[in-house]
Amino acid sequence: MAATRNDVVDLRTVAANLDIELFVRHHEVTPLTGSMNPIDFAKTLINIPQIHFVGEDDDIVTRAITESYISDLKKYDVNLRCVKVQQIKNTSHAEGWETEWQRYVDEVVRCKK
Repeated sequence: MAATRNDVVDLRTVAANLDIELFVRHHEVTPLTGSMNPIDFAKTLINIPQIHFVGEDDDIVTRAITESYISDLKKYDVNLRCVKVQQIKNTSHAEGWETEWQRYVDEVVRCKK
């Protein structure tokens, strides 16, 4: 959704499925229909400060899925000036966030110069 708006100042995701096609292949499930694949919009978001939070023990949306999105962004900005991935310890896809989140909720997200 951020890619379709012009008022987004930063993008923060939590355990987000940023590459739906890889998610489907990884879990060997039926392809999702009608869903927009975030990786398809990566280029339009390259200059928006982003932080993607990944659970260390998340086996639903794995770090590899986030890294696929990051790899796609590198095609447009090798240095990833505006993108950060933060792996959060003691978290799975659904557990641990409530404890760990307080450490990260106010983190400032900026593009590097």
